[in-house]
This record gives sequence, structure tokens and C-alpha cells, in this order.
Amino acid sequence: MSSSLIWEQASPAQHGMWVTDRLGGDPRAHHMPLLIRLTGELDRAALAAACAAVVDRHPLLGKALADRDGVVGLVPAATPPALESGPAEVEFDLATGPLTRFILTSSGSEHELLVVAHHAVFDGVSKDLLVRDLALAYSGSPLSPPTASESEPVDIAAATEFWRPRWRDPVELALPGLTALSLRATPADAVDLKLDPELGQLAESLGVTRFEALVALLHTLLYGYRSGPQTLAVDLSTRTAADQDTIGLFANELPVFTTPSSTDSFAQFARNVRAELREIYRHRRVPLARAVTGITPRAALAPVSLSYRKRSAPDPEFPGLTSSVEWMTAGGALRNTLHVQVVDGVGARLSFDPACLSRASADLVAADLAELLAALAATPYKRLKDLPPPHPAELSTLSAPATAAPAGPADEGILAVMTAIWCEVLGVEEVHPDDDLFDLGGHSLTITQIIARVDKRLGVELTLDTFFETPTLAELVSQVEAARADPHGAMPR
Repeated sequence: MSSSLIWEQASPAQHGMWVTDRLGGDPRAHHMPLLIRLTGELDRAALAAACAAVVDRHPLLGKALADRDGVVGLVPAATPPALESGPAEVEFDLATGPLTRFILTSSGSEHELLVVAHHAVFDGVSKDLLVRDLALAYSGSPLSPPTASESEPVDIAAATEFWRPRWRDPVELALPGLTALSLRATPADAVDLKLDPELGQLAESLGVTRFEALVALLHTLLYGYRSGPQTLAVDLSTRTAADQDTIGLFANELPVFTTPSSTDSFAQFARNVRAELREIYRHRRVPLARAVTGITPRAALAPVSLSYRKRSAPDPEFPGLTSSVEWMTAGGALRNTLHVQVVDGVGARLSFDPACLSRASADLVAADLAELLAALAATPYKRLKDLPPPHPAELSTLSAPATAAPAGPADEGILAVMTAIWCEVLGVEEVHPDDDLFDLGGHSLTITQIIARVDKRLGVELTLDTFFETPTLAELVSQVEAARADPHGAMPR
């Protein structure tokens, strides 16, 4: 059967990944690398067979993302993933795939297997599953049959009710030496963080999880730099019981908003954060842009974010070889200004955009976090105002998109077509020229559907950026008119 006929609609998370990949910037921000070091007499044929077995066991690794009339779906990759010889630059084409690479480099008895998967088909837990199954297959053990993922129903109306009073676009941040804010995929630098054993002690003393303690700790640090409301974007797992043994994208980034009070003890604040996280978890499967209007697609929801996962199992063994796994292999890019990555039992890292923050400034943030954690581990009931002050911070604000020139008189024919498209996609009966797409409930899915219909009916391929810079109907009509009139622009086909 032709691969073009095998099509399965992508999940909301995968569609969002497809959109953010097209926002531009450094594509490595969506790569999830994993380095396996092997020493000894490697059986290359057995390793190649093991890679193939893992792809058979986890079919998503062999998929690509295709766009059909604005709807994104999963199709077989043009070329299935297979063991390659390195070194090699890793680039992904979402439309053709493959979205997983196995790259082996060898020097004598020393071997490095670099596995890189696109985030659209992979998450943090997937790393553990891949290495486990790769080691099993290399040993000659059969892998269990693929399991079908069970989708849970999502209640968008309930998520909307929850998020509408909470959502505020995070446009300000204060950090030592901060010069700008970013919500784009950019090259990254990183510094290591030391959180153990203090983080475990703090969590245990307060009766919260390590993740909850860490979220409260980061909010407190940001509050120390600038008093007032704080925002931290966190990755939450969406795995069900049926998904625990399946490689894929089972994560959703959601914001955690707090308004700390200087008179609160950290213990009370941490419990408040815990309660908020448990409320958020009820809506973890709904992408924020599907629940709240007015959110333009961006690489990350907030300038500061956190990813956290536990890892307590020992590294799998490859028979006849000495092996080690670099579970926090650096990808070289990030999606915002500052990102904290924690793999419990392995380590922690603070990645930052060097265009916004120097390495010296990042070192100050890391030092402030360590000092704050040490103080709280010793005395968790201290009031926030009594905690050690961090280094002085500079406030930066996200720059607003450039304002487009006022739209002139619209071509009535193009306006009528565009109005009809908006009504169809948004499910409304009436749209006015000055209406804003995002105010009407537009999000990444509706944008791609509008792009596809404008291309089909008017022969103009609009870009995602066009919708952020000119989100009203009249402005977009002007963009279509300009594209049709400019022989060097996006011309009708």
C-alpha cells in the first residue's frame, strides 16, 4: 500500500510541535539526543538488528508528519530509521522523516551510539524505554508486541473555565545581567546545577514531592529577583496506564502562575504550589491554546521553564560490552530564555540563551538557586522576606510584534473569500474586518487550516508569522492582496 494512503491524525501535542517547528529559529530545540557509550567487541549486525527491532516495537519512531488541508497527520517515513555510520549532522524534515536517527561512531573498541529523535515522536520517558529495549534486542531477547495507546477524553470546556481567570501572558522577567527576553528557538549555553541532597531533604520535610518543591523553589527565586506575580512553564506527563511502555510524545507544557507574599513562609507557599499543580494536573491533556483565546503560537509558553523526570532504574546492560548512558545529552538549543532540566538520580542543568544572558550571569542564577535551596533545606518555615537576597537583577520586557500598516480598502472578492474561510474554520456565522483571529478563539490548528484554504482558493501561501504580525481579517486580506500583486512574493499558482 502506498505510504500516502496510510494516514492517522496527529495528536494535539504533535500538531503543536508541527506548528512550533515552522516558527523558525534553531531546529535543535526540538531534538532529543541520547548518547550510549559502549566498550568492547561490538557486534554491529546485532546492533543494527536491535535498532530495527526497536522501531518495529515502537512504530511512532518510523513516522513523519504530513499536512493535508491544514490537518496534520502521521504517515510512514520515506525511509525507515536504520543504524548509520557517523559522524553526521542531524536534520529532520517533518514531512518526510525519518524523525529518529541511530548514528554509530567507533574507534577501536570504543563506540558511541548517538540516538536523536524529534520531540514530535519522543519524550523524556521514551529515552528509558528506548535504551531498555535496545539492550534487550541486542542480547537476542524478543521484544513484546506493540501496545495501542488509549486516548482519554478531554474536556476543553472545563479547561477553559479553569484557565480563563488564571492566564496572563508572561512578558516581564528579572534576572542578573538580563538584557532581553526570548520565546524563540535559539542556540543555548548551559551550566550545571547541584540540587542534591538538599532538594530531597526539603521535599521530605514539607510532605511534598521533589517536583512540587522544585517548582516552589524556582518561583521563590524569581520572586526574589522581582516581587509580584510569577510564571513558570512546566512539562507535565499525559501518559495513561496504557502508555507507560510506549515511546511517543506524552507531554504537555502548561504554565504555573503564583503571586507570592513576602509574609508567607516557604512551607505554606510550597503547599499552595502543590495545590495549584494538582488542579492543573486535572487539565494536563488540553493544550493551553485550545482552552484560552488570544495566545499566539510560540516556541515556549513563558521565558522560564522546567522539565523534570525521575530515573531510578540502573542502566541496561549490553552483553559482552561495558556501557554507560548520557541521559542529559545536550542538544545545543532551547525554546526560551532560561530552562531548568532535572533528571532525578542523574543531574540538573540550567540552559540559557546567550543573546539574553551571559554565562557569568547564568552562574549567578545558579549560585543564587543553590544558596536559596541550602537556606530552605535548613529552615523551610522561613518567611520569604527573610530569605537570603539574590544578586541584583535587571528587568526585561518582551518586545511587542511590529505593528502593521493600516489596511487599505479591501478587494471585495478576496474579502468575501477570506470571510467565508474564517467562518468555516472558526465555526462562527459572522466575522467583521477588524476582528482579531486570536480574540475569536483562533489557535495553531485553525491557523494551519486557514493557510491551507487560502492556498487552495486564492493561490497564496501565507506564513505563520503573518498571523502574529497581522491578526485581523482586514490585515490578512491586505497580505493576500500584496502577495497576489507582487511577482517576487508569494504569487498565485
